[in-house]
Amino acid sequence: MNRENEKAMFAGKKKSGLTKEQLGLTEKEIIQRKKQQGGTLNHDNDPNFDLKHNKGFPEVDYYYEYKKLGGKKNRKQYFDMCNIFLEETMDIFVFGDYSNSNYKSREDALSGVAKKAKISTPELNRLFKSVNNVTTYT
Repeated sequence: MNRENEKAMFAGKKKSGLTKEQLGLTEKEIIQRKKQQGGTLNHDNDPNFDLKHNKGFPEVDYYYEYKKLGGKKNRKQYFDMCNIFLEETMDIFVFGDYSNSNYKSREDALSGVAKKAKISTPELNRLFKSVNNVTTYT
């Protein structure tokens, strides 16, 4: 650990390269910092949102990003929708492999997601951005 990261740890600031575990943050503190960074988030008090169970997975951050973008779905609905999105678009968007897909283009894949998940175009855009803003998807 370099001196800058050591100072950051004692000051309670997060510097790049430090994990939550290295900082010694509790789940409550993580939620508190998320609130400070992005305002009040409706799902922080959601008893169904199990942050400990999903700790370390980008899906948790996808959901936070979705809420920041104005998403109205609850955690379960969001993850169901996200799973459909990832299943239908992963090969085309990430690997560029059209042979394992039922779709001929990215646009077709997105249309397929909207139909399968029964969501509108604005909701599809929020879903895509929630994933792409956290972990670059394309």
